[in-house]
Amino acid sequence: MKKVLLFAVLGLFTLTVTAQENFNEKKSYVVERAKNNWFLDLGVSANVYVGQQDNIAKFGKRFAPGGYITAGKWITPWVGFKFGLDFTQYKGAAYNDNANFVRNLVWEPDQTRDGLEGVMKQKWFAFNPHVDIFFSMTNIMGQIKEDRLYDLIFQVGAGFMANSGNKVKPDYWNGTQGYGKHVYYAPTINIGLINKFNVSDACDINIDIKGGWVGNDFDGQVYSMDGTQYKAGDFFASIGLGVTCKFKSTKHTEYKPWIIKDTEESEACYAAYKKLEAEKAAVDADNKALRDELENLKKNPVIIRDTVVLTKTEIEYKEKPRTMLGYVEFANGSAKISASDKAKLADIAEQIKANPNCQYEICGYADNTTGSKAINDRLRNQRADAAIKVLQDCGVSPNILKKATNDGKPAKGISPRAIVINSYDCK
Repeated sequence: MKKVLLFAVLGLFTLTVTAQENFNEKKSYVVERAKNNWFLDLGVSANVYVGQQDNIAKFGKRFAPGGYITAGKWITPWVGFKFGLDFTQYKGAAYNDNANFVRNLVWEPDQTRDGLEGVMKQKWFAFNPHVDIFFSMTNIMGQIKEDRLYDLIFQVGAGFMANSGNKVKPDYWNGTQGYGKHVYYAPTINIGLINKFNVSDACDINIDIKGGWVGNDFDGQVYSMDGTQYKAGDFFASIGLGVTCKFKSTKHTEYKPWIIKDTEESEACYAAYKKLEAEKAAVDADNKALRDELENLKKNPVIIRDTVVLTKTEIEYKEKPRTMLGYVEFANGSAKISASDKAKLADIAEQIKANPNCQYEICGYADNTTGSKAINDRLRNQRADAAIKVLQDCGVSPNILKKATNDGKPAKGISPRAIVINSYDCK
């Protein structure tokens, strides 16, 4: 139990160190080519097997040597896969000779809990081939940095466990001497933490903390002394020291869809893409302006009274001298007149009513540098209509008001988003 607690503390320590990394926004990376970023792990380990009866023997006495070899590949900076083979010696304890790997040996009383005598010893050599997927917790939780000194890697996978095929229990059940079944198999689930220390571009040093589950019938301890059948499986754990040799090691490539290979065909495609992108932006701007205009009309409907519509091209007023009485400026894309501008128009209305024998032009403008022609034409008319409505509400006769639009610019100092009120010569 003390060893298990030690492993847990080590794992928490490494997670705490990882949490101190600088966090950043994750980016996408290109999946590496099949030939890149392969590695080979070789290591030695101390191992322990935890079956239902094994705790009769003291935990520290059941450690046995082993080793491992794995081959794997990084796919992105944070995930990869590998194939592994663990070859390990295990030691266990048993109440009786029904266990699969009982030797003609017993544990010494000082090696057992409570000084029990006659506890039978299990000892065997096992192979555990497995396939794992692993994750760089440092890159996932923090900033991606492929040449950092320390990396914490979490791995999980599955495989099976098989003994070496010799020195198994006699076939007592058939009442014969010699050996009975020689090879036993059981599925495994493997999980672990790898503390990786970068030594060079070609080499890493690893401290591996691993564990797993194996089918309950592997060691033959299926029943207790009183005949109760065990339901749960057995467990195994190890701590190892290894070295990683890296092959075809390359930096991972950040995914940038706007980078195109430098060929004539790709350059033409890229130019077409940029053109479509600009056209889309213009359409989006027009759509936004139309939506804004629609919302403005819903909130501020314009009632057009009987007026004589006059455009700039009408000959009747084209050559007549005009005097500007005033102007009103609007917000971009809007035909709404503010309260202060309504007061301004009310003052102009008083000037018009004082000279009812003249003709007055209310000319609408729009900013041609934004929006489409259709949108700007509507804005010019709506702005002129809005000003005419305010003047009529102030008592100005519609018969002396002429609406006009102009796709040019007003006088200097006046915004192109405006209406201008002109007085024609009364003669």
